[in-house]
Amino acid sequence: MKHLQDETVHTLAQLRHFLTLVSDKDYKSEIPILHHNSIGKHIRHIIEFYDSLLLCSGDSLNYDLRNRSLLLENKRTTALDRLDELCKLINSLHNDRVVYIEGDYGESETSITCSPSSISRELAYNLEHSVHHMAIIRIGVESFIPSVELPAQFGIARSTWRNLQKARTAQKVS
Repeated sequence: MKHLQDETVHTLAQLRHFLTLVSDKDYKSEIPILHHNSIGKHIRHIIEFYDSLLLCSGDSLNYDLRNRSLLLENKRTTALDRLDELCKLINSLHNDRVVYIEGDYGESETSITCSPSSISRELAYNLEHSVHHMAIIRIGVESFIPSVELPAQFGIARSTWRNLQKARTAQKVS
């Protein structure tokens, strides 16, 4: 699980660094290409998924019931502080226990599904989920805040990045 924790903290550090590059105004401004969502909404969404997992004290976890904090969504410094706290919590994980994921995947309110999982599996899910939202953030930044230069790997999964590097190397050789 240590490797997974390290990768997750690395990804959250990328996200944290990005937040130091954007202004408070750009953080909470609606971006048309993102269906008028803001960077802050995507950051809040990422953070609250980690909060749901890391603050889960029982054996059930339901991402649908997360807090949806307007403070995280609109105040960049609050998100920065929370990312720091999440990294500490992730690094302090020591046991991989079973959790049951509850989710509303149907048309009615009574269609709750419950599936077995584990803390490490959910940490992997949250890592992938973060990268996915970072890719969406990248689209918004490139169209709305072109003055912010993102690292090449921002919003790209490690396996995809390695595959791209192999393809580039193969192209140079041929």
